[in-house]
Amino acid sequence: MGDEQNRAASRFRAALPAWLHGDGDERLACTAEDLSKSGVLLVGPLPEPVEPDVRLTVATPGGDVRLELDGRVVHVGRSADGQVRLGVAFEGLPPGLGERIEDLVSRVVEGMKPAAIELLPKDASVDEIRAALARVPVAHRVQLAGRADYRHREILRHDSDPDVLDALARNPHSATPEVMALLRRTDLKPGTLDHVASDPRWTGQEEIRILIATHPRVTFQTADRIAGRMDALALDRLIRRPGLHAGLKQKLMAQLAKKHRG
Repeated sequence: MGDEQNRAASRFRAALPAWLHGDGDERLACTAEDLSKSGVLLVGPLPEPVEPDVRLTVATPGGDVRLELDGRVVHVGRSADGQVRLGVAFEGLPPGLGERIEDLVSRVVEGMKPAAIELLPKDASVDEIRAALARVPVAHRVQLAGRADYRHREILRHDSDPDVLDALARNPHSATPEVMALLRRTDLKPGTLDHVASDPRWTGQEEIRILIATHPRVTFQTADRIAGRMDALALDRLIRRPGLHAGLKQKLMAQLAKKHRG
């Protein structure tokens, strides 16, 4: 995946109401796509700008949040239907404005249910689920994963993006079997494992601690910290599991042998 595709993946692609500011009080209606705190794509019956510096307004569909933004046109194109497409980069945003853009995106995403997921049949195969997920922007999937209900969590656990899986691991509604299934994924980020290991919901769950300590992407420090909170019986179970770091396994075996001799 190229740099342009990576940038697009972190943006919110749904169209939002927008206006390009013209001379005086003139406002040219258009739509804002691919909105992020680094820039936006404006699409509509717009004139090609003479100067690169532009001012625009972006709003939520209901109009309850509106942001005026200054940017620089970095790309001009036309769609098949003749609409002008202006790629605008935001440079040197004032303090707090980037967070306000993210809040606007969050509000819109919060109220949306991606059709690609909603239309999945109950007996959809894993391949069908992953194809549907691929049609939803990553930013939307991350937002959804952090608050999803059981049905959506079951769909999202098949996601291939580690940021989506991280948001899923932090979902306050997840149950023990869901977290255990998630921990059997080998593509989790080390930070996700660190979070689950320190989440009060799971610190007393021995099987979850063992799954984390033996995960192929766990850091030595996290596995060692988990082992340090286990009693002798749990440590014996941990040592017998495949995947435990060789150095940590040797350390724990020495500790157990010392206890037995004592």
